[in-house]
Amino acid sequence: MKMQISELAKLTGVSVRTLHYYDDIGLLKPVEIDERNNYRFYNEQSLEQLKQILYYKELNFSLKEIPELLTMKNAEQNASLLRQRRQLSEQRKQIEERIAAIDERLSERPKIHPWLDKVVTDYNYNGAVYSRQSNGKEYFAAWGKADEEKKLNFSADGTFAAGGLTKLFTAFCTLQLAEKGLLEVEAYIGKYLPEYVYGNQVKIEHLLRMTSGIRDIRMEHYKEAHQKYFEENKALDASGAKAAYYHHRFNMKYLKKRSDTELLAMINSVPLGFVPGEQYELIDLNYEIIELIIERVSGKPLEQLLKEYIWEPLGMEKTSLSAGKTDVIGYAEDYRVDFSWAEDGAKGLITTMADLSKWCEALLARKLLSSKGYEIFLKANQFDFACSLWKNGKKYRHEGWAGEVYSDIQINFEEDSYMLLVRNKAPIPADKNRIMYFPIENCDDGKIKLEVWNMQEHSEVGVFSVKLFDENAKEIYYAEAPKGEYLLAVRNDGPERNASEFVEEGSYCYEMDLNEVLGAAYDPAKRYIAEVKSYCSGIEAAMLGIVYQKNGEWDWEKPCYYVFYQFDVAYPIFEEALGFALQKTDLRKDEKEAL
Repeated sequence: MKMQISELAKLTGVSVRTLHYYDDIGLLKPVEIDERNNYRFYNEQSLEQLKQILYYKELNFSLKEIPELLTMKNAEQNASLLRQRRQLSEQRKQIEERIAAIDERLSERPKIHPWLDKVVTDYNYNGAVYSRQSNGKEYFAAWGKADEEKKLNFSADGTFAAGGLTKLFTAFCTLQLAEKGLLEVEAYIGKYLPEYVYGNQVKIEHLLRMTSGIRDIRMEHYKEAHQKYFEENKALDASGAKAAYYHHRFNMKYLKKRSDTELLAMINSVPLGFVPGEQYELIDLNYEIIELIIERVSGKPLEQLLKEYIWEPLGMEKTSLSAGKTDVIGYAEDYRVDFSWAEDGAKGLITTMADLSKWCEALLARKLLSSKGYEIFLKANQFDFACSLWKNGKKYRHEGWAGEVYSDIQINFEEDSYMLLVRNKAPIPADKNRIMYFPIENCDDGKIKLEVWNMQEHSEVGVFSVKLFDENAKEIYYAEAPKGEYLLAVRNDGPERNASEFVEEGSYCYEMDLNEVLGAAYDPAKRYIAEVKSYCSGIEAAMLGIVYQKNGEWDWEKPCYYVFYQFDVAYPIFEEALGFALQKTDLRKDEKEAL
């Protein structure tokens, strides 16, 4: 079969100009030339020879070496290929060593602020921050390990489970489908799900904004099943480390992805909990229903839609809904949590900081949606898409959580900047001692009270010491209990309740007057940090917090508290300290730390 040069070019992806060049140097001669029109013709043997040429080029053989290879016998060709393979292997080894050296350098503890340095030293959170400032500067800093067991460092390309961030992409994809005319955000979902009995009351926008009123009866059953599970497994201490691990295992199996039939049967089985649009309730079910709708109107599975509409156009090569093994691993106390969660419109996202940076750049540049679409997406009111947090419609934040790995996206549209944070829980020390940080600001009277509040049944909490630091992490006061004793200790031998219900007045709190301990140096206008070292009997042990006194009265409107109350809520302890450090650091002026 003869073919013209243009046909050969189309078949192989090699330009006509390149084929002319191969003819000139004698690398690939045409089998026939029409002298009247100067047309070059090739055959199937030419095609095979060109494939060999391209193969050798991919292996980095030069055009001078390839003719000799083409004339060699198989054994001689193999010898040349082996030599080339050894060279490539050596190059790969050198590249991998360079990458490892760079990752090791990037994983060194950041020195951007004294408080951040102190917190990552003291507390059991590892993490990384990736930031692009309004002047175009990019910053990356990491501390600890992405995987403690494998001693794997954090990197911008390391994969992690992003949990709730999935909803953000599902929402954006829904708006893209609306712009293509496949659905209407203001339409009632009965238009797309005629089987749903309340489809004429709930709109797609209600689902997006978590205001649908649809009840998740699965979660009601989940609570009952969860309690029964631990009652039947008496060996699992409800406040112990093993219980935290099995809590995750239980979630993974119970909250699995539902089929379309199961999903419709479930939402049809219960009435609406409230009038759609009038209240807010954060439940993943809303986005599972959105997934069903957009798959129906497009005829494609959600992951394919996300790839076609968002991830591939933006070059997010490592992002998927294919939940599986990731580079970033968290721990429930000292139990490794590295199993998969369900993959649906609300959860299951696997991504990297590098990929999320492309997403942030696209949002700031207003890509993939029309200006009208962005008006809807960035519309600021009390119920925003995908559970996102807004401030005056100019600052945007979205959080994700999966298996003790936490992620944040923070975008400032006004300053054209963004920041990404990924953190994971490291194994907690066997002695179960914790260090907590409490910000103290605008404390007019200088009096503070460290209190024990709600406690789980048969739990205990004790405070070893209290330190005060200034904004530069300089220690300015220290109070420590004698060895073997506590400054404050409460034990609950009964059912779950507040400490004030069973402990004598004043015995469940530790009071300090900053005017006395700091003297004339105390300034109510300044911000201080209280470091509290304590012991907790388990991950669901007790609430411990600080209250200020203002004008002679204890101010309960905005008490500052952090808790050891559930497996996930210790996260804000670290988050606040990190946020404080970054807030006080003008990275744009710190040229030395730019990476």
